[in-house]
Amino acid sequence: MRFPLPLTFLASILAGSALAQGTDPGAPRVWAITGAKIVTAPGKTIASGTIVLRDGLIEAVGEKVAVPGDATVIDGKGWTLYPGFIDASTRLGMPTELPKPERGDRYAVAAIQAENSAASLLKPDAAAFLPYRQAGFGAALVAPATGLIGGTSAAIVLGDSAEPSALTLNATVGMHAQPGAGGGFGEYPGALMGQIAATRQALADARWLAGRLDAYSKNPAGQPRPAASRALLALRPVVAEKTLPLVVRASGAREIERALALGREFGIVPILDGGTEAYAVIEKLKVSGASVLLSLDALTPPTPPAPGADPDKPTLQALRARALAPTTAAALAKAGIPFAFSTSAPTEALKNVRRFVAGGLSEDAALTALTLSPAKILGIERQAGTLEAGKLGNVVAVSGASLFDPKAKLTKVFVDGNPVVLAATPVISPAGRGAVGAPAAPALDIKKNLPPGVTPEMALQFLKADPEAAKPFLPAGVTVEQAIAALEGKTPPNLGAGGQTPPPAVDEVFAAPPAVGKTLIPALPPAVGSSFVIRGATVWTSGKAGILKSADVWVQNGKLAAIGTGLKVPAGTVEIDGKGKHVTPGCRNPATAEPQLDLSAGHSRRYITAPSCHGTNSFWP
Repeated sequence: MRFPLPLTFLASILAGSALAQGTDPGAPRVWAITGAKIVTAPGKTIASGTIVLRDGLIEAVGEKVAVPGDATVIDGKGWTLYPGFIDASTRLGMPTELPKPERGDRYAVAAIQAENSAASLLKPDAAAFLPYRQAGFGAALVAPATGLIGGTSAAIVLGDSAEPSALTLNATVGMHAQPGAGGGFGEYPGALMGQIAATRQALADARWLAGRLDAYSKNPAGQPRPAASRALLALRPVVAEKTLPLVVRASGAREIERALALGREFGIVPILDGGTEAYAVIEKLKVSGASVLLSLDALTPPTPPAPGADPDKPTLQALRARALAPTTAAALAKAGIPFAFSTSAPTEALKNVRRFVAGGLSEDAALTALTLSPAKILGIERQAGTLEAGKLGNVVAVSGASLFDPKAKLTKVFVDGNPVVLAATPVISPAGRGAVGAPAAPALDIKKNLPPGVTPEMALQFLKADPEAAKPFLPAGVTVEQAIAALEGKTPPNLGAGGQTPPPAVDEVFAAPPAVGKTLIPALPPAVGSSFVIRGATVWTSGKAGILKSADVWVQNGKLAAIGTGLKVPAGTVEIDGKGKHVTPGCRNPATAEPQLDLSAGHSRRYITAPSCHGTNSFWP
């Protein structure tokens, strides 16, 4: 049973809504960090300088900047300052389910909801924003979370305001499509083939409608006005005017190739959201001119199995992908392909950036992907991405000389000119001005926040009666157990001498990824065209011929030409050593109407793979 306390008591007992959002409510709006190393942009550094923040913006930055008399001064000696990070792809503040659309002028396929916009759907979520802010992210792209074509994304600052318009930096960034994510609403299309078909059909319909509307506007006499759904009108800037980029969710190599093919079909250059296996299709990406919103999440180590549970056995393909994932960013940078980082796990983000650096990415390129590159892709480079006068007061401070040093940790973060409460934060001197001193004890004092008439005993009763209800209102890094101990006059558990929660442990080693093809991890499939021969494999024909030992499989112009031993093929045909390997027909979706194919002459090469769909290499058309 919940203890009946007023809502105002909830807010005050747990340090107020501003602390719940990660911002110090008593903090002044003018700050000066002095004596710090300042990286104003990738490759541009001030050895020792000052940055001044006023009313949410950078007022000045440089070596010889006068400190305003009304500023709270922070001694930044030993710190390195960077522009606030920008997450290039999130679903923050977006509804996870949308109501089933009415028909009317909506598109016939319910999952096509291009008329939606993140700017109008956005509901600022302080609890969801907080881990991003504490990880150094001051801005982010937010995109609709549902729909095959979900609508347009927006760029926002991860500030304190509850008003979406006050957070919006760019209301329309791109149109987002995610074939393969499911149709939603329990309706067609459910299979991948149907999802891709529905996406292509919507784009084609939008292009046709744009032509009809143009023709009508030039000569409306005697012509009925073309009927237009809101979704198709919203797609017009994508396929007809080419003024709005199409952002396609694509992580695997095959998904990326499909996204590029979609772009070619409609004469547009897509932005790829995911890009985990971009290393496998670098040349195609380079030719296409596409940009990549590269997810950091693939570099997070897998979660160990629970005690007593059987560990998952990864396939060779999964091992290879895991080993090659840390090289993706370096490959994109080397090819000159624009990319920006994104994450759904902000607490792991900096670790994963460091893993990309260990995989060959330069520190300047890594910083670019965290700051300037997403600012450009999101269309907010005039507001964010660098430390310049007039831009947003988004600043990240780390101890030491480099953000990418594994031992470096975040010491201060400002978002929209406001300091973010981290797990271990220096405490402002009691005078409210002057230098920031050592943490003052006791730092966790909830008693002073109690409203008139509420005793510590009442607060304790509430915390003990319903700890789950209390958690969302706790200051960052403070647990229910720590709050109870503070109210009881005890030393809160797991707090340091200064009353601050110790920072989390920092990864000490970020090793280079294992070599692929030189260890137990198999090499990438050979680069083959539409004609090749596999020599000496065990071939499971799934037909009358049964299983053939030490056999050859010859594919010519995308079709199986012959199966046998010692096959003679035209000179120059790519040969693949199949010794010790098994070749089978590819797996098919049992829910589709495709017939079971066997390995016999004339069938498409796309059905050559390995047993159970988990073999070493697969071949597709």
